[in-house]
Amino acid sequence: MIHLRSKQVIYIRKHVVWFGSSSFNDISLEQFHFCSHVTDRHACLYFDEKSHRFELLNYSEYGVGVDEFAYGLIESKCSSNEQCFCSNQIVNQWDGPALIDQGTVIHIGCHEFLFYRHIVR
Repeated sequence: MIHLRSKQVIYIRKHVVWFGSSSFNDISLEQFHFCSHVTDRHACLYFDEKSHRFELLNYSEYGVGVDEFAYGLIESKCSSNEQCFCSNQIVNQWDGPALIDQGTVIHIGCHEFLFYRHIVR
């Protein structure tokens, strides 16, 4: 996975990976830059052993975005001049897990990640 703003590569080596502003997460988003629309335990990326796919679950009132689709029951709390994901005009919304495939763009607050699977043998 690549953090698109910083171009930092993040290797996923666990079946469950937590994102959020707290340093207790596997990926603390504060290391990239501050965003007021990221919560302590914002989202969880996990590998489903049954389907052999990654899924993303939202745990924040701000929701997450996967490509052009919003996950979570999001009420926009951004002002019009903020450059956060939640200020985008997204029509489609779902309160359930998001399937994550090769090339998926994940939005968490102001952060964008490009997901790709690089398997080292």
